[in-house]
Amino acid sequence: MNKKCRRCLTEKRLDDFYGWKPSVCKDCHRKNDKERYEKRKKYFSKYKAKWYSIPKNQKRHSLISRKYAITWLKKHPKERKAYSQFHYALYSGKLYKPKQCSQCGERKKIEAHHPDYTKPLEVIWLCRSCHKILHQDFP
Repeated sequence: MNKKCRRCLTEKRLDDFYGWKPSVCKDCHRKNDKERYEKRKKYFSKYKAKWYSIPKNQKRHSLISRKYAITWLKKHPKERKAYSQFHYALYSGKLYKPKQCSQCGERKKIEAHHPDYTKPLEVIWLCRSCHKILHQDFP
């Protein structure tokens, strides 16, 4: 069954719409969120700085972050093992981090991508933007 988005006026499948915002498709909703954030970026950064400056919020944030990290580590033992082996290899000098992205050649901050967690030392070195694109294509 299909439905028409009221913003882009294209007909799309029902699973291309959020249940709580049934008149606008997911693509238009994401685009709108991004535009709204760009317009109010200064406000958000000031609000965030003010929020983090309060000691009670700092403690709350660190507790939430720690709790999230612990649950992630419990749910992903294979990834955790690969990360620890990889970081040890970097630390000990078995692996070296290149200065540029293997995908686009840019000299930005480089990140490691594990295509297969059973081979922790086989990584693809990517910049942040290429890494994001790769994960959007292959979740």
